[in-house]
Amino acid sequence: MAELLGEVKETVPILFNSSEGFIYICEKGLDIKTKDSRIQSPFNYVESIRESKELPLAKFQVEMVVYNMLGEKFRLNFIISDTHLGILKKACGK
Repeated sequence: MAELLGEVKETVPILFNSSEGFIYICEKGLDIKTKDSRIQSPFNYVESIRESKELPLAKFQVEMVVYNMLGEKFRLNFIISDTHLGILKKACGK
């Protein structure tokens, strides 16, 4: 799955553009899969993760800025549970 980033250590579900997606936390980075795209980003290519809005049921709307391995910049907006947000931030050192 995430050959370049090593073995998957954790799977984090997200809601992206009203569709289910997943962030796979691997040994060396993130493999972000949505209905329409896939972004592989080493941990040091994650520029920021910030909560833009608190939502009901312990969820947050989050903006994450990442670069893929080719240096392309992506600004992702998605919904994630507070527990999974903590796991994601800790893995990325944010």
